[in-house]
Amino acid sequence: MYHHFGPGRYGIDRVKFQEHCGIIAGLNVQMAGHQELMVTFDDGNIDCLEAAADLEVAGLKGKFFVTTSWLGRS
Repeated sequence: MYHHFGPGRYGIDRVKFQEHCGIIAGLNVQMAGHQELMVTFDDGNIDCLEAAADLEVAGLKGKFFVTTSWLGRS
């Protein structure tokens, strides 16, 4: 489970996340094509768009849990 790119208690560096994606993609291949791992992002921050792009490059899919009460706020 990830929250956002950047510093902070729940943050991760984007390059480190891309490394994680590569590792996870390799593990999924070793599991005979069955998706046993799920990558999730909480809160729906704008950087989820970047995360989705990184997942796609690695051939992975993710689940994004968006806090709908934040929609339309800046």
